[in-house]
Amino acid sequence: MKRLFTVILLASVLSCNKADQLELEQLRSKSDQLQQKTVELSEASEVVSPRESGPYFISFDRARYGIDAGGSVTINYSVQEASELQLTVPQGWTAELKPSSAIDGTIIVTAPDPASPADIVLEANAEDGRKSVTLLPLMVRRPYTDRTRTDLGRLAYLGFDTSMITDYHFGKLVDAGMNMLTVETYDDWPQQLDLAAKYGIKVILFVNGEAGRYYRDPSSKALDNIVNASKDHPALYGYQIWDEPSLRDTTQINFEKKRIEQLAPGKPVYINLHPSSAGMMSLGCATYEEYVERYAASCNPEFISFDQYPVYQEGITPTWHRSLQVVSDVARRRGVPFWGFLASCWIDLEENTVKRARPTLENIRLQGNTVVAFGAQVLQYFVWRVYGGTSYAPLMRGGIYTQAYNDCSSYSAELQARSWVFAGGRVEKLRCSPLGSSCLEPLTPGDLPQQIEQLFCGGDVTYSFVTNAGNEYLAIVNNSWQDKQTVEIEFSEMVYIIDRGGEFTEQPCGAASLTIDEGDMLVIKTK
Repeated sequence: MKRLFTVILLASVLSCNKADQLELEQLRSKSDQLQQKTVELSEASEVVSPRESGPYFISFDRARYGIDAGGSVTINYSVQEASELQLTVPQGWTAELKPSSAIDGTIIVTAPDPASPADIVLEANAEDGRKSVTLLPLMVRRPYTDRTRTDLGRLAYLGFDTSMITDYHFGKLVDAGMNMLTVETYDDWPQQLDLAAKYGIKVILFVNGEAGRYYRDPSSKALDNIVNASKDHPALYGYQIWDEPSLRDTTQINFEKKRIEQLAPGKPVYINLHPSSAGMMSLGCATYEEYVERYAASCNPEFISFDQYPVYQEGITPTWHRSLQVVSDVARRRGVPFWGFLASCWIDLEENTVKRARPTLENIRLQGNTVVAFGAQVLQYFVWRVYGGTSYAPLMRGGIYTQAYNDCSSYSAELQARSWVFAGGRVEKLRCSPLGSSCLEPLTPGDLPQQIEQLFCGGDVTYSFVTNAGNEYLAIVNNSWQDKQTVEIEFSEMVYIIDRGGEFTEQPCGAASLTIDEGDMLVIKTK
């Protein structure tokens, strides 16, 4: 005759303070409300984990899923129509069975240090034979300390005019989290380099005009003079020679690039590409993929940069994700970084006056998080100071700072707090939600890491799977800066959630409903 066998678990830390005791009582109250699962024992004895299907179902409150290495945990158990219980734990672990009656009691488990996740197996002697069932695969908690101290670039594009070359403005740049700056080659560029060095900022010098003159007349000395005067400066990062070239311009680009490489070996030459929304006449070829591939093959860049400003009042321009995907893919195949932009100003050129959205923390956050999730190693804030074609930026004429400055500062602090996840990392794959606005492939169950059993979001999000220094992360970006998104996830193991401040929260196994704020991203360390 077959019997019914029920196991109910509640895990809690054995040694706890008053706050933990209160939480424990709350957990015990919750456990009383758990739906008790009763399953029929089969004739054969077997061990079944909670993740697997089979004749046993384990129900327990998973909020106390972890155990500290070297620490102890108490498990409250209850069985029906069974007796002669026996525990089995892996080598190095200890377990003490303390029955309080014939059907319930406690189990005290102590983990070794160091320790790995372990299955705790309870055996019960029922009338129709001895049965065993895996009670709880305990996940060992460890303080997460393996952050690499790498950082992403945060570049203020078109930084200061002549009236702003002061300690005050460079200090404000650092306060906003910027660590790179573009400097135009007017008469004040040596002073800007000196202040940048004082404040630990790396500079890209614009030599577009001088490079073009050198191409037309190699006897011109302007480019040589600037490069020779700046190449050994401690603040100098590299030189920009072109913005949004056509493939028809690659001969000239290589001519200018070669000259700078001769004069300043090791200093990168910066060329910024068109977005995929540019037409055939601008690109110089039929497709955006061909444009980026042929540019990279011909000019052999140290990194690939492109600009696109996707935030409109009605939503994100649909070509943005395509641009990001193409540039990210080409850069990854060639083994070079890519640099991306966000609009930190209000671009009010021609027909865009009404359609473009003014910068807010939410849409700055959306742009930056998306670009980083696609693998960008430098995030460029366009523009830093207001100039022709824009009417609002972090820094206005007369040296006045706006709310956009505060929003860029807030986002840069968020980015810096989590930059070690992405700096030097590799984007393994990118996916979108089924109703997403991007051109990416929809997420499938086969994309999920083993720590995630199920994942669903009915809104518009981008999924980025990142590996870095032996760790694995899943970044989920909310593609709306106007609405929150809710992601339903079932975890099969404990993971870490990394918040905007870079802090870690243990996420126990089981089902969870996680909310992503407007434009924000949820970062999960899965391994």
